[in-house]
Amino acid sequence: MKDVSTMKKIFPLSAAVLATAIALTGCGTDDAGQTQGMDHNTMGTEQSAAPTSEASAGDGSPDVSAKHNKADVVFAKMMTVHHSQAVTMSNIILDKENIDPKVNDLAKQIKEAQGPEIETMTSWLKAWGEPAPIGDHSTGGMEPMKDMSSEQMEGMMSGKQMQQLKDAEGKNAAKLFLSHMIEHHKGAVTMAQHEVKIGTNPEAINLAKKMIKAQKAEIDRMNELLGTL
Repeated sequence: MKDVSTMKKIFPLSAAVLATAIALTGCGTDDAGQTQGMDHNTMGTEQSAAPTSEASAGDGSPDVSAKHNKADVVFAKMMTVHHSQAVTMSNIILDKENIDPKVNDLAKQIKEAQGPEIETMTSWLKAWGEPAPIGDHSTGGMEPMKDMSSEQMEGMMSGKQMQQLKDAEGKNAAKLFLSHMIEHHKGAVTMAQHEVKIGTNPEAINLAKKMIKAQKAEIDRMNELLGTL
């Protein structure tokens, strides 16, 4: 089991920062606050209008097309940090005793799926010449970038919610994990759907579609598990 004390603090991001990130050609989580939605109309207008780059990927990842737009960059940065918080949540629940084995299995599944996806997206950012959030994704320790807000991004847990999960035990901890992760997954699905709609990079779009399918299935599974606790 992971030592929760080694986990770095994750700072959530605001929906509003999406538009700001687009304007800066960059973008990227754990802070108190209430969850609020992204302004998808604003995002769609600004990102879809952004020029598409087809420059060489240079010495970055050979597995991603150099063709991309600002929406692809925002998606990769934001989802990297979003995933990192999911890894943190999974580590927290896996470090506890007396947790339903099915809940632990789900936490392991989430961690094993999203860790490699973080690596994939950060490799894309490198290939595109874009800065990536830094930190150890294996413990959920992705740090926000200096041009990122500390406000809430859709689906992210607040600092208060993260502390509640850390403090909870047994069945209560399992219920909190599932209920919060359901909302977290819903936020990720919304972000991925937006990438499919206005992104241009084929690999990013394919990954977004994969996320939508996998996380919707996990939402169904988590709702079923909640009914058994």
